Amino acid sequence: THTHLHPRMMADMVHTIDMGALIRVKRETPISYWHSGIVSEVDDHGEPLKIIHYHGNSKADSKVQETPFEVFKSGSTRVEIVPEVPLFTPEEVVARARSQIGRPRHLLPHRSCEHFALWCLTAFSQSHQSRQIEYSYSFIFGGLLFTVLGIAVVMLSR
Repeated sequence: THTHLHPRMMADMVHTIDMGALIRVKRETPISYWHSGIVSEVDDHGEPLKIIHYHGNSKADSKVQETPFEVFKSGSTRVEIVPEVPLFTPEEVVARARSQIGRPRHLLPHRSCEHFALWCLTAFSQSHQSRQIEYSYSFIFGGLLFTVLGIAVVMLSR
């Protein structure tokens, strides 16, 4: 099975995926987002066979699981390898990921699939995607609060 990697990533790769790599797929839902995981097993041709990631029937029952690549991919046609510099060997990255199997559900914005994958690679739990969402909400709510306060000041000054 060919992974159908995004053309931008194909140009940067040697057409193989290494064990321990951070892989992500674009999920197209009402709010599209990237779903991330760690490649735990590849075949002789460098194609991913298994991925460790948050998986479940819903966000509420998702937990860290090791699943076949097709389950991780879940019909997505956009797959990318994220070029992160790991602090650990590929074997250590996979061991760190496997040590979390069974860990319960996402807790957005502080425990997402990206937090998990980056922690496996770097020991730092962070998410660029969650940070962007937090900034967007703070901008929206900050603007709303500023508007409400402005209206209150005008009303009180009459």
